[in-house]
Amino acid sequence: MPNLLYFVETVSPRVRGAWFTELDRDTNSRAHVIGLIRTGEITPIKVLEVNEDEGRVRDVTAEICGEAMEPALNSDDWYDRSKARMQLNKWDHARDMHKHEAV
Repeated sequence: MPNLLYFVETVSPRVRGAWFTELDRDTNSRAHVIGLIRTGEITPIKVLEVNEDEGRVRDVTAEICGEAMEPALNSDDWYDRSKARMQLNKWDHARDMHKHEAV
């Protein structure tokens, strides 16, 4: 099993700029990052997956955000689906705004 680490670049509506969220190395897992996104503790701009064994880094932002919203997107409740789509749009907008600020 590969040794994977996750790094999450995040933003806050109250603070200008972006930073990487500190994650404990012992609990740093895909499931942990998905849980933080689901609970709203972090608003991801970019999620990087680092495979320490292979020395490889992948941008897994779309995958992770999709997995975080999957239960709501697949819900029978129209309101849950609508809320999940709005959240995904909010994350896309935050990423777009961050790209424009960086220029």
